[in-house]
Amino acid sequence: MTACWGIVPAAGGGQRMKEVQPKQYLKIANKYIIEHSIAPLLQCPAVERIVVALSADDGYWQNLSIKNNPRIETCQGGANRAQSVYNALMRLQADARDWVLVHDAVRPCLHRYDLEQLIKSTWDDAVGAILAIAINDSIKRVRRATKDELCVIDTLLRDDLWMRAATPQMFRYQLLCDALKQALDDTIEVDDEALAMQRAGHEVKVVIGDYRNIKVTYSQDLIYVGRYLDEMKQ
Repeated sequence: MTACWGIVPAAGGGQRMKEVQPKQYLKIANKYIIEHSIAPLLQCPAVERIVVALSADDGYWQNLSIKNNPRIETCQGGANRAQSVYNALMRLQADARDWVLVHDAVRPCLHRYDLEQLIKSTWDDAVGAILAIAINDSIKRVRRATKDELCVIDTLLRDDLWMRAATPQMFRYQLLCDALKQALDDTIEVDDEALAMQRAGHEVKVVIGDYRNIKVTYSQDLIYVGRYLDEMKQ
C-alpha cells in the first residue's frame, strides 16, 4: 500500500531574526516553534514517520520533549534547503509512489484540517500539490522610476494569483528525489520543492489553505503566531 512520510528541513540558521539561536528553537506558547510545526504531522494518522534534517552543529534538538518520539528520526541537513530535503529522502528510502510531505520547521500554525484536505485532495494524483494562501488585495506590477520612486505599470488579475506558497508540499517520493537531485546537480537554487518539480517538467497543483499558516521570518511574526495559536485552540 502507498505510504505517507513527513520531512522537516530544520538546518537553517534564520539570520533575519537576529537571534542567538535558530528561529525554529525560539519558544512561544510554552513550546519551541519547531514542536508546534511538527505537531500536526504527529497528530495525522496517515503520516507514518517523520525525518527532521538538522545542522551538523545543532545543539538545541536534544532539549526538545519530542526528540524521543518513535515516529521521529533525524538526519544531517545540508548547506541549503534542497540538500537537507534530499538527505532526508535518502534516509527514508521509501517506495517510488509513496507520498512525502515536506513542512517548514518555522511554520507553526498549520491547521490540522488543512493537512487533512491536502492529503485527501492529492492522494490519487500522479505528482502532488502544495498548500497556498489565496490573495485578497489588488496586485500591482511596478517599475522603478527613480531610486526612491516606484510607478504602477500593470494590475494583475488576482483570481490567477497566490499571495505565497505554503507548506506542507506533498509529492511522490521518487519524482521528488529525481527533481531535487537534478536541481542540486545543476547547482540551481530552489526555494521550495514545488520549484524543483516545475523545473523537472511536472505540473504542481494547489490546495487553498488557511491564511494563518505563516512562516516565521522576522521577530514581529511571533506576535501573529501567538495570536493564531490561541485562535486555533478554540
